[in-house]
Amino acid sequence: MAGLLGGELAGQLACLGAVVCYGFSLGYTKKFLSSRPIAPTTFAFLNIGIAGLIMALLTPVVAWQPVDLDTTIVLSLLALGVLGTGLAYIWQVNVLRAWGPTGMSTVTYVTPVVGVVLGVLLLQERFGWHEPVGALLVLAGILLAQGRVDALLARRAVAGGPASPAAQPGR
Repeated sequence: MAGLLGGELAGQLACLGAVVCYGFSLGYTKKFLSSRPIAPTTFAFLNIGIAGLIMALLTPVVAWQPVDLDTTIVLSLLALGVLGTGLAYIWQVNVLRAWGPTGMSTVTYVTPVVGVVLGVLLLQERFGWHEPVGALLVLAGILLAQGRVDALLARRAVAGGPASPAAQPGR
């Protein structure tokens, strides 16, 4: 079935659902879990372990074809899980505790920028004028969402504020 933007509707709905779950999970984690004295490694292991268990239980039900798990596949999945998702999740918990859910979510905005750069460097994709403009918009959005623009303007206002009467000419 064709989706709204020409792709498969199921894929588009899955992406939309993932985004909603991701946004919800940051707020939920910050409010109910991140203030607890749980080590980031334990935190990451529990989240990824529960997700892995759910996937293991659902795979026989939703798999379109038989699943062939040989040693290479299992080791590859473990490497991706530990080195990719596991380390990223530990980092995410630390950033979430330090910056809060809004600041933490801005980290994900850099993903398309990194994807474009890697596409140009590794896949020799074309690089047009709109990629750097998009990257600047993304970075500006991150700075605005994190309140860094307000902080910069406040610092400039303090630094460039009115001079003391003794330093003013004609006094």
